[in-house]
Amino acid sequence: TDEPTGALDSATSIQIMDLLKEIAKDKLVIMVTHNPALANDYSTRIIQLLDGQVQSDSNPYTEAETIAPKEKKEKKPSMSRWTALSLSLNNLMTKKGRAILTSFAGSIGIIGIALILSLSNGINAYIESVQEKTLATTPLTLQAESVDLSGLMTTLMRMRRGDDKSAHARDAVYSSNVMNDLIRSLNSAKVQKNNLALFKEYLEKDETIRSYLSHIHYSYDLGFHILTQTDDGKIAVSNLEKIMEEVLEGMGTTQGMVNQNNASFGNVSLWQEMLPEPDQTGINHILKDQYEVLSGDFPASFDEVVLIVDQNNELSDLALCALGVKSTGDVIEAMKNAQNAEEDDEETAPEAFSYESLCGREFKIFLPSELYQKNPSGTYTLLTETEKGEDFLYASDRGQVVKICGILRLKDDETTGMMTGAIGYTSELTRVMLDKVAQSPLIAEQKSNPDKDVLKDLPFLPEDFTEPADEEKIRLITDYLMQCDNAEQARIFREISATPAEEYVTQTVEQTLAGQSRAELEKNVLAALAQNEKEGTDLSYIEEYTKTMSDEELFDAVRQSLAAQITEAYRNNVLQSLAGVPDEVLSARLLASLQNKTYSDAMLLSFYETYMPPAYSDGTLENNLKLLGDIHPDTPSSIELYSDRFEDKDAVKDCISQYNQGKEEADQIEYTDVFGMILSGVTTIINAISYVLIAFVSISLIVSSIMIGIITYISVLERTKEIGILRAVGASKKDVSRVFNAESVIEGFFAGVFGILITLLLILPINAIIRALSDIPTLGARLPAGAGVILVLISVLLSFIAGLFPSRLAAKKNPVEALRTE
Repeated sequence: TDEPTGALDSATSIQIMDLLKEIAKDKLVIMVTHNPALANDYSTRIIQLLDGQVQSDSNPYTEAETIAPKEKKEKKPSMSRWTALSLSLNNLMTKKGRAILTSFAGSIGIIGIALILSLSNGINAYIESVQEKTLATTPLTLQAESVDLSGLMTTLMRMRRGDDKSAHARDAVYSSNVMNDLIRSLNSAKVQKNNLALFKEYLEKDETIRSYLSHIHYSYDLGFHILTQTDDGKIAVSNLEKIMEEVLEGMGTTQGMVNQNNASFGNVSLWQEMLPEPDQTGINHILKDQYEVLSGDFPASFDEVVLIVDQNNELSDLALCALGVKSTGDVIEAMKNAQNAEEDDEETAPEAFSYESLCGREFKIFLPSELYQKNPSGTYTLLTETEKGEDFLYASDRGQVVKICGILRLKDDETTGMMTGAIGYTSELTRVMLDKVAQSPLIAEQKSNPDKDVLKDLPFLPEDFTEPADEEKIRLITDYLMQCDNAEQARIFREISATPAEEYVTQTVEQTLAGQSRAELEKNVLAALAQNEKEGTDLSYIEEYTKTMSDEELFDAVRQSLAAQITEAYRNNVLQSLAGVPDEVLSARLLASLQNKTYSDAMLLSFYETYMPPAYSDGTLENNLKLLGDIHPDTPSSIELYSDRFEDKDAVKDCISQYNQGKEEADQIEYTDVFGMILSGVTTIINAISYVLIAFVSISLIVSSIMIGIITYISVLERTKEIGILRAVGASKKDVSRVFNAESVIEGFFAGVFGILITLLLILPINAIIRALSDIPTLGARLPAGAGVILVLISVLLSFIAGLFPSRLAAKKNPVEALRTE
């Protein structure tokens, strides 16, 4: 204090000095005075100054005090963060409307990003939810033998993109040899063979690849021949290809179309093995989760199978034929009725079969080696070539009996299932049949006679065999025919006589077609076929089919048909004329023709190919064992590798690539995974789109942050006087800056919270729209909790950064000028 008693009377001066003395008990009081009496009465230390120089000191520092360690300097008092937050929050509460609008405006960017993340996460979550099921239906399959069509695919893609750079100018339309490229690609397509036995050994030993696999399944081409008994007691073959062939033939379809349809149905399997658990027992839990049991239950033993219907509880009429509950005649009749029905005819209700009538139906499964019956001559006959043979098989004690124990249907919330067939059997049945293969007497007989075809009772063709010359063939067939008995010679003479010369057939065909136009030919064909209409020929179907044929195709087909008719008519006439002639007479005529050399060398060579008994089998030991179904458990026909995630599937591919390194070409494993590439590409596209959208929406987030900075700057201008007061009461520049930074943080926090809350509300109608449009109940937007927290923190951080500039301006304000601001 400076002269505290200078203008006071003595009594008041004493009162003031007493107050200062009281304050000096815990405070340092420095008094400047010209009154030495007061200084002597009240001061504990008096320092006299004259012209800025110390004249005397009643209590000077000693040397010990000078070198004594200094006491710890007290920390300069500053405003706490909580105090700064409280001041900022109180200021915002005084302007609630503006604070709420600012937070809402700042939340727009957060809402955009949160919605994009929610949609992306929801779609990816849906993909992940069906990923296991999708991968379960599309495993990485390694075939023992497959055709590599990659060259054809590459050619098609190159053609579609127009990658080929031609030498000609682009001033006209030029011809591209597309068919040459396609045919060259088809011809160069090689058959890929995988050494699955060696790879199976690798799978069972290598723990790295197994760590990426949820399941390994080995499939075996056992060549099942399956029979069942129809309701009318007939034996039917449970094979879609054969059933389709019977139906097409019954509809009067040409053999060419029959073969074409057989090629289409050849890869369609009615019977399918159900995936077991990883320990190779029971039925996989994924399959049980996908299908619901309509009647009965899942198989409990190897001799039980399940029937699988579609989501409408329907089975195709072909599958019902294979079950034995319908006949091919019923299907043919239904198809004809459908073709002849008028457009306004009422659609007949589909035929229904109760669960009870289907459960319990039995089938007999035969291995290829069980289809042969040994003859007294030592050869074997294939029983499946005749209906009597099929009946004999079904009545015999051969084969394995199985029965339907349950009926399954894919659940309504499943988009795809593991089963593509109509009847599912267990892996235990496969193991049982593999054991029967190992115990097959016929396979054992063939293996014990490696140089002999036991089916034909003939030796295999030796490696050093050379084809006889034409002269030798003529001599051999002549000697053979001369040595046959009378009955065989008579039979051969009838066959030779009943076979017209090729020139005769060709000449007759051309004479018949001479001068006919296409229209006349079509009319004559239909007129000829009309005679067979009562036998089941559908003329309307054939008429429509012939219209699709070119002139060349139609005439060639008619030529073949006429040639067959002329040959058959010639044969019938000759056989009829020779019917009453004794065998001895016909035998004598054959011998006379041979002795007189009536037959030309060309005819004798054709006789050699037709009538000469083979001296060697045209098969091989390998082909015979394959024909008999000789399969070892260590040599699967295919291996299915299942993974739960695409990342694991990619890792499996990497393991296969490492496996191939250093292997010979014959031992390397090749595979194709088109579906996996498509699905992984979908995920990549979704993520890429999400990143692009987030990048665009982030602009609005930055704009919102700048807006918060502007609002903070306005707040600085409005609170200038408050800044001066804070500085006057001892607040530092850092404290002032902290107050406004706290205000920015609060604004950013509420903007983030508002953005997350609004996003959660918007997700409800968005999900309703998505599920209504997609009809997928599990598809919808989902905001991860972690993403919500991160977005709030990002909002706080951006707002804090945006508020740094105005808070620094506030800290730099002169406190005197700030106090003068009104």
